[in-house]
Amino acid sequence: MKLESGIFFIHIMKTAGTSLRKMLTESLDESLTYPNDKDLSKTKNRFYPSLSEIIEQMESGDLRDFQILCGHYPFFLGELVFKEPKYIVFLRDPVTRTISMIEHRKLKTPEYRKLSYEEILENQTFVDNQLRNYQTKVFAFKGIEQCDRDTNMPLELNDENFKLALDRIDKVDVIGITERFNESISLVEKEFGFSFDKRLHANRGAYDLQLTNGVRQKIMDINEYDLALYDYAKSRFLKSIA
Repeated sequence: MKLESGIFFIHIMKTAGTSLRKMLTESLDESLTYPNDKDLSKTKNRFYPSLSEIIEQMESGDLRDFQILCGHYPFFLGELVFKEPKYIVFLRDPVTRTISMIEHRKLKTPEYRKLSYEEILENQTFVDNQLRNYQTKVFAFKGIEQCDRDTNMPLELNDENFKLALDRIDKVDVIGITERFNESISLVEKEFGFSFDKRLHANRGAYDLQLTNGVRQKIMDINEYDLALYDYAKSRFLKSIA
């Protein structure tokens, strides 16, 4: 299968991106996608190659040929890898995504397991790197130097770079919404002519948490721009499925 142009699937953490990546590699020729399972088997903990590794492989000419790039990378990488990229992104309600990210950290990091949400939200490094307006940040980084070749870097958002994020959202070919996963996958199939063998929803976590008003407000406060970006993107999604 030869795609008409390269596709960059911007996999934002905790938005069901693993599910889409698995569907792409299982339903299409696996070599089309980077990284695929074979690539991930060579990395520590099967993590995506870091942004700096991608850049270094590009600069050295060692990045293998592929047509679909998936990963926790900022928007600007698409135009560095492909001449005229197509974009896919899934976005998630910012409060729910933050809860999922905190629960993931509690599961994977022993020193977080006994901490309350209030205590975790006092950890400024974790908040700034992986929680605060994270979805907007992925679209607001201007280039390599600004994020020091790492997506999980803090970025101070303002009206100017928020506008840049919205402008880039407008360039995305398929915006999926995690809460409406099946409809989002249908949009991907329609846009690119794919036919997935089955619908997956990997790493799916359900959290029935009774957050205090203070914790919920704190999560909303650190995601002011994400809440606005999500509403903007969701309105586009609703028009797409209408």
